[in-house]
Amino acid sequence: MDRQSLIGFILIAIVFMVWMYFSMDQTPPPEEQDQQATEQTTEQDTDSQAADQEFKPSAPVEEPDSVKYDRQFGRWFTHLAQKPEETFTVTTDAYTAIFTTKGGGIKRWTLNEFSTWNNDPLQLIDWKLASDLNLFFGTADGKLIDSKDIYFEFRDLPGSDVVLEDSATFTFKAVAPVVGDSAMIIRTYTLRNGTYDFELDVEMRNMGAIIANNEYQVSIHSLALTEKNTVDEASFAEANAQIKGDRIGVDASDIEEIYKENLDGTTHWVSTHNKYFLN
Repeated sequence: MDRQSLIGFILIAIVFMVWMYFSMDQTPPPEEQDQQATEQTTEQDTDSQAADQEFKPSAPVEEPDSVKYDRQFGRWFTHLAQKPEETFTVTTDAYTAIFTTKGGGIKRWTLNEFSTWNNDPLQLIDWKLASDLNLFFGTADGKLIDSKDIYFEFRDLPGSDVVLEDSATFTFKAVAPVVGDSAMIIRTYTLRNGTYDFELDVEMRNMGAIIANNEYQVSIHSLALTEKNTVDEASFAEANAQIKGDRIGVDASDIEEIYKENLDGTTHWVSTHNKYFLN
């Protein structure tokens, strides 16, 4: 081999070694490759999370209960809408009645000597619906109040449930203290043994500046159905009232018909009845 050929081989070998050196120096070891891959993935995840946070709509803020109650009941009745329910029972020869502080009304009215078609206790008030004898009224601050949504306090109660015998009479009050003991709604119940009826007196004490137009309405519902053939039983349903000395009756002959009429004058009594019972 001549001198020139030997020099050429040496130069080629040098170039090859230099290329190998720089190639190995630029390629990270496997551990570094894994670390770089992890860092790239973390950066991608961080970018993705940042994008999600940037474009994902925020969850709605839950409104505090105090704000909800204030919006619904206003300045005078909010404090009466956040109390625990209490009940007590009055038993007579004819019925067993459960009264509740929720609305200051009747929760159950069970007849002792009657039963339904399948021998269950005959309960005339549908507890799944609003109780009867509720009061509706508007307030001076623009709220519509249904007394079934506020809580009363029982007063003049003994320390236990009441059982009436012979000719005993029992009277108690359900009071909604709107403004302490100065402005309040008072429902006074009087129950007697040996009869199916009772008396309810409603007093709006010093409520003139609180109730709009100083007026309220009383609601009354149909009695709960007690027979297996509820369609037949409901066909006897009727509402009656005596207004200005005239008796007015409305039946349920047409299920599609909605009867609505404003009647003026002194109302002596109102009632509803089905096939067997009247209230």
